[in-house]
Amino acid sequence: MFGFKYVLLNPRSLPQTHVALFNQVYDHWIKAYSENQESILNCDQVGIILFENSVVGFQLFKSFDLRLTAV
Repeated sequence: MFGFKYVLLNPRSLPQTHVALFNQVYDHWIKAYSENQESILNCDQVGIILFENSVVGFQLFKSFDLRLTAV
């Protein structure tokens, strides 16, 4: 598993050191899902898989309170 790294980011409060990484993920998202650009900005967390500092995968996470009927 050498060379792999997992980073979990909150897009609403990114430290300056992670802005470039989030922008890389955003560029990948736009290329794959150009019709749904806002969903990456509305997520609560972004999990990013890196291999030797290159983005090889990512997941978007949204938290919901399942007790609410509005969900």
